[in-house]
Amino acid sequence: MALPVLLGTAFAWHDGHPFAPLPFIMAIIAGILLHAAANVVNDIIDHQRGADPLNTDPLTPFAGGSRSIQTGRLTVAQMRQLALMLLGIATVLGIGLILLAGWPLLWIGIVGLLIGLGYSAGPWPLNYHGLGEPAIAITFGLLTVAGSYFTQAQGFTPQAWLLGLPVGLLAAAILLVNEFPDAPSDAKAGKQTWVVLFGPKKARAALGALLLLPFVILIGGTLAGLWPAMTLIALLALPLAFQGWCRTPAIANTNQARLPGIKAVIASHALFTLLLTLGLIAQGIMNG
Repeated sequence: MALPVLLGTAFAWHDGHPFAPLPFIMAIIAGILLHAAANVVNDIIDHQRGADPLNTDPLTPFAGGSRSIQTGRLTVAQMRQLALMLLGIATVLGIGLILLAGWPLLWIGIVGLLIGLGYSAGPWPLNYHGLGEPAIAITFGLLTVAGSYFTQAQGFTPQAWLLGLPVGLLAAAILLVNEFPDAPSDAKAGKQTWVVLFGPKKARAALGALLLLPFVILIGGTLAGLWPAMTLIALLALPLAFQGWCRTPAIANTNQARLPGIKAVIASHALFTLLLTLGLIAQGIMNG
């Protein structure tokens, strides 16, 4: 969550808005806390619905949940208290950001909170009905990049929203690649992830699309003049994304065999976002 905030902040600075350190720090902390809270809620729901208890070969920490409840480190009640504490602190920071940057930020916060809680919780959890990937792409991409841009610029631009799309797609790829080792237990628990819904072969094809599209969007957007030419430095992350896809087999004998692919996909997201950020900063310096 921190890297998309850094990207949105860098884009605002590139566009001529002075860097505001306090909103930046608040946005970073709030984003990390919300991400942590969503993970805790997901652990609680997956435990209650049976997805994590049924998982006899969890690939922790990449898949299978944190196992805090299953190993007895924390009770469900304690996990609920932790989630409420994280959400409470993040909400206070969010209110502070709204007061500093402007009320339009409230709507991003509301949408992000609804998607974040609805991802696992509620009567119709998104990640149990094949909508986990779109939810992650929206929250970790579009909303985070555009929202952090707004905290610096007190306004939105179409370019900032669109720049969040490739970052969000790579975040969705991280979710998808982590669903492969959990697929057997997810299916038993009725958790309709993309791997369960489409099967491993089609899910692997979808993973390839999620890993390739960000680079296509980057090239197209740069050629269209949406972003400066220096952002093309993020193309250096393409070999790592390709490696992630190649090392993610549709069928694997052991979950451990999936580790290289998972690590490469995670690294490609981090490298892509970081290089985009550095490209914007470099272009801003060159523009004087």
